[in-house]
Amino acid sequence: MAIIIAIADLHPVVRAGIRSFLESQPDICVAGECETTEELTDLVQTTRPDVLVVDATIAGQPFEEWMARLSATNGSTRVILHGSSRDQSQIRSMFDAGIAGYVLKEASAGELGEAILRIAGGSRYLSSGLNFEIESPNPGPGNPKDFLTEREYEVFRQLGAGVRPRDIAKSLDLSAKTIDTYRANILRKLNLDNIAALIRLAAESYEQ
Repeated sequence: MAIIIAIADLHPVVRAGIRSFLESQPDICVAGECETTEELTDLVQTTRPDVLVVDATIAGQPFEEWMARLSATNGSTRVILHGSSRDQSQIRSMFDAGIAGYVLKEASAGELGEAILRIAGGSRYLSSGLNFEIESPNPGPGNPKDFLTEREYEVFRQLGAGVRPRDIAKSLDLSAKTIDTYRANILRKLNLDNIAALIRLAAESYEQ
């Protein structure tokens, strides 16, 4: 399955540029776009995107309430803010409110594409042009399903069932590179040292 994307930006030319680039990428499908906060709820309800790319200037205030309303519309949608602010405190507060990524508007289209792949795989992403880091929460021990996205968990389960990565890619209509990204994210999020440990845990989970 392709990664479903929706775009929200005030400027038609910017939206067109983002859409054109993303539609040229494998494993990405742009399902819709809008230009105002008022249209955003309908867009998310109708397209149910995996990742929403949002112009930071149309995010509502207070920001925490805006994110809460968006999550209530579709809790599985992960948000990338596309903005120009470099204020560390402000950006950290956005991550605390629930965004999954922040990409500077001056960044390349390629970086936005990379951010989408990582975020769809369950990671957080901070623009390479910023000189600080955003820490990912450490989930600790527990049920893998509690810490993985739906796509990650499907990859995890198939690995546990003994399915080869290339066959997983084929069954989910994804590229091998994307499956590799998912495996790396699963390793990190479950605090596993290597692929062997991942497959062992996945097999145990599959048998339950």
